Amino acid sequence: MCDKRKCALLLALFLLPMSAVLLHLKVHPTITWLLPLALFDAIIITLLFYWDKTKTYGFWANTILGLVGIIFHLQTSVMGTMADNAIMLADMLVGYVLYVTVFEKRKKK
Repeated sequence: MCDKRKCALLLALFLLPMSAVLLHLKVHPTITWLLPLALFDAIIITLLFYWDKTKTYGFWANTILGLVGIIFHLQTSVMGTMADNAIMLADMLVGYVLYVTVFEKRKKK
């Protein structure tokens, strides 16, 4: 299992992409490829962070996916994308804090 801090961060890492999906489905209901991508982000990347052996893969997948999303939104510059970028940046920061927290905890033992 996981301690309270790790569980809270994992829940945040799951909920942020899910909130992005709900936001996108409301704003852009015709974009059909977004749901599988966000479900991958919410489920697979969160699971990669759950296990210590795969946390590095989760960190890099989360970071790369977030950066690609931010760059994509900046290229299609619309004022509504500021909320999308804020969600993705928050998702990347939660992933970073989760990675550092788990890494530092293991390093001290």
